[in-house]
Amino acid sequence: MDLAATVAGVAVGTPLQGTVDLAGPDAYASAELGIITLRAKGDSRSVTTDDTAGMFAAVNGEVLTPKVGARIAPARHADWLARHA
Repeated sequence: MDLAATVAGVAVGTPLQGTVDLAGPDAYASAELGIITLRAKGDSRSVTTDDTAGMFAAVNGEVLTPKVGARIAPARHADWLARHA
């Protein structure tokens, strides 16, 4: 299952009256994910975190993790970057 398949399934399925959590198999801190993505594109800019920045301030450098029962897609970020960088 990947993101597109999950979104398509939800779109044509029975109304959920709720949300669907979807995650990949790997966990990254937000800043780390930004750095990995920039480097894959040959971009050497730095990533600066701001502990007062809205919803991301609540995370405080930790990873955002899916809720119990989330649908875990097999696609890894590194594999996606290799195809799209």
